[in-house]
Amino acid sequence: MRFKIIHCFLILCLIFAYANSNSAQAPFKKWGFETLNQIDKDLKLEHGLGYYEDSSRDDVSFAWGNAILLLAKAQAFEIDDSYKPEFENQVKILDEYFVVSGGIGGYNCLPVHKNTEVDRYYDDNAWIAMALIDAYEASGDKKFLKKAKRTIDYSLSGVDEDGGGLFWRENWPENAKKSKNTCSVAPTSFSCLKFYQITKQDKYFNEAKELMQWLDKTLKDEEGLYFDHITEDARIGRRKWSYNSAMPVRCYIQLYKITGEKSYLQKAKKTADASIEKWYEDDGGLNCKAMFGFTLVEAWFELSEITGNPKWKNIAFEVMRNVRENVMGPRGRYSDDWDDKNSSPVRRWQLLYPAAAARGYLAAAEYQFAQKKTEKKD
Repeated sequence: MRFKIIHCFLILCLIFAYANSNSAQAPFKKWGFETLNQIDKDLKLEHGLGYYEDSSRDDVSFAWGNAILLLAKAQAFEIDDSYKPEFENQVKILDEYFVVSGGIGGYNCLPVHKNTEVDRYYDDNAWIAMALIDAYEASGDKKFLKKAKRTIDYSLSGVDEDGGGLFWRENWPENAKKSKNTCSVAPTSFSCLKFYQITKQDKYFNEAKELMQWLDKTLKDEEGLYFDHITEDARIGRRKWSYNSAMPVRCYIQLYKITGEKSYLQKAKKTADASIEKWYEDDGGLNCKAMFGFTLVEAWFELSEITGNPKWKNIAFEVMRNVRENVMGPRGRYSDDWDDKNSSPVRRWQLLYPAAAARGYLAAAEYQFAQKKTEKKD
């Protein structure tokens, strides 16, 4: 009997190892570019620059969807430099959202035309800055770095000089309670750290450190996961979205790279392990929204890269394989949950969903490429 149990256990281990091997060898680059092409077919504006917000094709897309698409196109550009014109076209689209108001420029939530209300979000701008830095690293073209700097500077204008942290948005509706959100703090901190690594301008390193110190003190739980926000009357929004834990992992990896302080790496590991426990499902699904899930995948890849431990990247590969096999419907469209099983065509979707999938696929492809380069050196 004992022999049978051991035998079954070994078989299960082999099956799991085989599944991981298959996931790691999946054609993520091909899937990523196919997804970008499908986005153009489904959502590109018929006239002029830009994309529709969703499958209804009624309204132009918000900055958030365009920012995630910019991240996907930046990753495509890093993998294949012939994609640079497509990336630059996406930058031009977002130029329509850029507005100077109150003495500082930043990206609006919608394109700026006459009579358009200025409504800018600090987190939108942080995602855009991240993509611009990716493009600079891929090309060395300083125009991307210049745009990244002005975008980071806008996000940093949302720092609360009195109580610390970073507000979510610039302008608030009447009677709304202002809040400082993890989704604005962590991506802004990450952008600052990446910018510091390129420029060595201490201001950005110091801002990033202070933001993360505030975040850990204010919105981190005992498991290492992060709450959503805190309001001006000190009430904590306790909802946990996956990207609110993924981006701190990425920040702490960057802080470890910069300083060599192992405490940062330990923090990254603790939060990454807690995120697997919270959101990863045994069948490869991720119990979270598409526009959040891709950030976890990137965090796990980066943690495996810095530690040499394959457990996180194996899960990341498995998640992206599952996105292709189950979340994508028969006609190449994606729903919003990364644990969906779409055996029938997806009827309604937003730009965010395929853009997030494309970034995730191409991040996986980039990691595959990096692995192959390492293997050749060895």
